[in-house]
Amino acid sequence: MRKCFASILVLVAGVSLGYGSPAFAQDLTEEELFFIEIPTVETAAKRAQAISEAPAAVTIITAEDIRSSGATSLPDLLRRVPGLDVMSLSAVDSVVGARGQNRPMENGILVLVNGRSVYQDFYGLVMWGRLDFPLEQIEKIEVVRGPGSVLYGANAFHAVVNILTKVPGGDTREMIALTYGPEVAIGTLMTSGRVGRVGHLISIGWTQLHDFEDRAEVPLQYPRASASLLYDLKEAGDIRIEAGVDGGDVEMFHDMMGIINTFSVQYHLMAQYSRPSFYCRAFWNSIDADRIYAPVSLFTNLEYEEVPLPVSPAEGWMYEQELVSDVIDFEAQKILDIGWGNLFTAGVNYRLATVDGPTVGGYRSQNLYAAYLQHEYQLAALLHSYLGLRYDYHPLTEHNLSPRGSLLVTPLSGHTFRISAGKSFRNPTFVEAFADQEFELNVGTGRFYANEDLEAEELLSYEAGYQTSLLRGRVGFEVSAFYNKISGLIWPIFPDGILSMVGLFENVYDEEAIGLETEVRVKPSRWLSGFLNYTYTKVKFLRMKVGNEMRDVNELIREEEYDYLTTTADRRTPEHKVNLGVSATHELGLSGTVLVHHVGETFWHPNVDWDMGLFKLGTVDAYTLINLRVAYRFFQDRAEVGLNAFNLLGDHWEYPETIVTSEIGPRITASAHITF
Repeated sequence: MRKCFASILVLVAGVSLGYGSPAFAQDLTEEELFFIEIPTVETAAKRAQAISEAPAAVTIITAEDIRSSGATSLPDLLRRVPGLDVMSLSAVDSVVGARGQNRPMENGILVLVNGRSVYQDFYGLVMWGRLDFPLEQIEKIEVVRGPGSVLYGANAFHAVVNILTKVPGGDTREMIALTYGPEVAIGTLMTSGRVGRVGHLISIGWTQLHDFEDRAEVPLQYPRASASLLYDLKEAGDIRIEAGVDGGDVEMFHDMMGIINTFSVQYHLMAQYSRPSFYCRAFWNSIDADRIYAPVSLFTNLEYEEVPLPVSPAEGWMYEQELVSDVIDFEAQKILDIGWGNLFTAGVNYRLATVDGPTVGGYRSQNLYAAYLQHEYQLAALLHSYLGLRYDYHPLTEHNLSPRGSLLVTPLSGHTFRISAGKSFRNPTFVEAFADQEFELNVGTGRFYANEDLEAEELLSYEAGYQTSLLRGRVGFEVSAFYNKISGLIWPIFPDGILSMVGLFENVYDEEAIGLETEVRVKPSRWLSGFLNYTYTKVKFLRMKVGNEMRDVNELIREEEYDYLTTTADRRTPEHKVNLGVSATHELGLSGTVLVHHVGETFWHPNVDWDMGLFKLGTVDAYTLINLRVAYRFFQDRAEVGLNAFNLLGDHWEYPETIVTSEIGPRITASAHITF
């Protein structure tokens, strides 16, 4: 903690002294008195606009941020975003939550790649370690915090992460990228070019990550390939076609089963026609998991507290399944400018999702329909308002309405105040609704049953924010405060106790979260930039399901059998987080980046059954993660070599210690990039 705040003081003091000294002003040449263009975003309102006009809190991670970070995974990139919670469970398995939702298998964030969803419908999760393109292919990442269901529907529960890749043919060069270390081997070959009106971008590569403790263990390894074409129709718009495939082994933590290992192949195909005021998009996502099994179970050597009875999987039994999932999605959107500052955005969406596997009792399919309408009104540069509504139909939860309203006021140039309110939802996944699974233990046979009566999780959010850009864009500041009320969170339970061997998913508890997110960004010169942000989040349980009724948590605390609930606070989300980054580049080609992430203490309540008090995982100490990268560019900036250090302070836990999770250790890699 002391090291973290010492680094913060160094940054603040350096920037203050730099701006305050006459020497700094005298040293600035006319070329250095540059203007930093206000970035544009596409995700917040589903159209390109200045970030200062966005109806929600937005963070942009640029291609330069990605390059200078030395990161080898998307979750490590997202650690810098205020309001996001990144939790690594092992060397290869990380989960990303937002604004108080920080759980294994977290599925409340909608992740898009060029507008195409990449979550797996059967459990709603994102396989963060398994993407069919490299980080070098990303142009920018837009993170929209807060409910996004008004435009994106289910799963845009707490945030939307939209990954925008480089435009096919935008850069007519080839690239080779290699990252290697004791636990890492990542290689990519990418080519981009243009023939007449047709641009292309093709990448192939290999990703392999080893365990921190046992380097002989390889929990993630897979080849990948992607290709995209762009046909420029000039004034008529453009047509973009994308395809990708990856296949191999991946190991993840499941908070009900333990370690889940799967060998699977993923495919996608997308076609899109777009022009400035209209687009239509169709895509197909597919995953074929030939083998899903649990080599290590959470139930191994579990000691039941009420009765001293050891519980383990039956001798010779192993969870082993196959699964095939396909998604076909179509969306069309039209933007209509009727003048006088009025803009309408309207769209329709159809999604067919299918799953076939014994985990869900065989073949299942769902047809989902949606339509949305958003009105924008802008009064000169002073006022900008948004009012939108989306309707979604799901065969189990049926009708869902997602409203959102935002008002932005800019009384002075460069100073914008924002207030907003919105509602979002998350539908139950195939596994949650149709789970049909037996498990054999040394004390008998258990079973998870389907529950098709589940309701959608709902989030009601209120938010206020302020942002400013000063000194020709060289200093930026933003702050957002929010209150979220979350209802009907779905959780697996054993209604008659663990020894009943009968479990199912139910809408188990309600929560509320309040938070503050603030960030300052500085770029005093072309060669130096930095950011500092702070997030405060406090989450409380409101109600929990006990038996067949929802009970107020304050009442439960007063009852002896719930003495483990000594407070209504849900401390699984860290209350305080600080992120700091400083990057410097010398004209001779040398560059360096320091990233500091401080995460506060967390405490994990029993995570299987509130009544039985099982799996009291306990406290995870606060930790500080420091990453360092130094690099040298040469050959007219076409080549770069770098040395990347991850987690310089050594081992720490980001999730309570169990037999299936691991400490997060340091990682040293060398990297090389060359374009020709």
